[in-house]
Amino acid sequence: MLGLFKSDSTTEQMWKMVEERLGLCIGSSSSTFFDSNTTNPIMISGTPITDPDFLDGLSDAAIKSQGIIRTKQMKHEIRKHGTPRRLRGPFWMALCGATERLNKEATGLYWNLASAAYEDKNEDTEQIDKDLDRMVFSNTGYYLGFQGPEKEKQALRRMLTAYAHYNKKVGYCQSMHLMAQCLLRLPNLTEEKAFWLLVTTIECVLPSDYYTENMVGVVVDITVFTAVAKRCLPKLMIKMEEMGVMIDCFLSKWFLSLFIDVLGCSLIYDEDPSQQQQQQQQQPQQSSSMTPSSQGGATSQSGATKVAAPNVSSEFEMAERVMDCMYFEGSQVLIRVALGLLKENEKWLMSAEDAGVLTTRVQDMPKHVTNVQDLLNTSYAIPIPKRKKLEEMRREFRVQVEAEQELEQKRISPSSSSSSLQTPVAATAT
Repeated sequence: MLGLFKSDSTTEQMWKMVEERLGLCIGSSSSTFFDSNTTNPIMISGTPITDPDFLDGLSDAAIKSQGIIRTKQMKHEIRKHGTPRRLRGPFWMALCGATERLNKEATGLYWNLASAAYEDKNEDTEQIDKDLDRMVFSNTGYYLGFQGPEKEKQALRRMLTAYAHYNKKVGYCQSMHLMAQCLLRLPNLTEEKAFWLLVTTIECVLPSDYYTENMVGVVVDITVFTAVAKRCLPKLMIKMEEMGVMIDCFLSKWFLSLFIDVLGCSLIYDEDPSQQQQQQQQQPQQSSSMTPSSQGGATSQSGATKVAAPNVSSEFEMAERVMDCMYFEGSQVLIRVALGLLKENEKWLMSAEDAGVLTTRVQDMPKHVTNVQDLLNTSYAIPIPKRKKLEEMRREFRVQVEAEQELEQKRISPSSSSSSLQTPVAATAT
């Protein structure tokens, strides 16, 4: 029988126990999952989270499948240090219910879907191929034993075409490829498990209509964000409104991509030296006030110079830290982190003299994040409504958004309705 850790138990002990329950320790099979009927739940430090405002709507699958209870110590460690990378894939699967889903599905269903969908030729596969052709495949020999970029690309194509075949109502939406690549590269996660984590993330962790044609879930979250931001960052939101700067298009990219290929991306990808030189010549006298704060902004005056990448275990490490919190606490974390980005760069944004400069700064600020922990600290320091209240706001604004989209659909001709609804436009938050 597994006893309870005392309050002075170390973080290492906590993750060791989680690792055992995930079946990743030596002598354990990574495919072995625990039955809650025969295994006692883990209660790290004996302080399970019981706050209904925090737990409202979160999956209890981790308790059912592996006996892992969300605890206050675990929440603290995930916010401050993140989940150990070797555990991320299996731990995320347990938290969101992907493990439970995988165990319930027919054996080999993923491979059957992948085989049936791989040779399909339709709008989804055409868009998938376009997106994959634009992706960067680097250091792939390290991930899952891939022999080179083409092997990883093939695996991603299998996952994405299989999902489009599995959920034909949703099909494929741009940004899914970024999530799929991030999940596929996680240690201790097979291609099949990465697929079911992708499925569960899209259909359960995020609002179920995030990736539908009308992207209602994204529009709702943009509207919730706007309402909360007006209370938390009133001066900045007034300035953006007066200058006519719409943050909606940036938010939709951040939310749909889960901040993958957004946060700190200037630290990862080399930029064209000729572009750097040209930008530096155009702005030789830029003052320090034109530079984001050292906590979360650019470290170069031009905002373009490549900075040496931090010593992280993955090029998606910053986004993975956000996703650690998302899988543990729910998708409202995306709204919180977006607010944190604005808060961390508030002074820099407020100093913009015109709409063009302000728009460029809003667009660029996420890629110049150099310390994701500073960003998370700022994000969690903002006094936003609790999870339960945010869910109520989501439901209230959903009614408004759906009504507005229905009116818009009636106004436009049927032939153009599909293309007109591709770009979400947030409802006005009151």
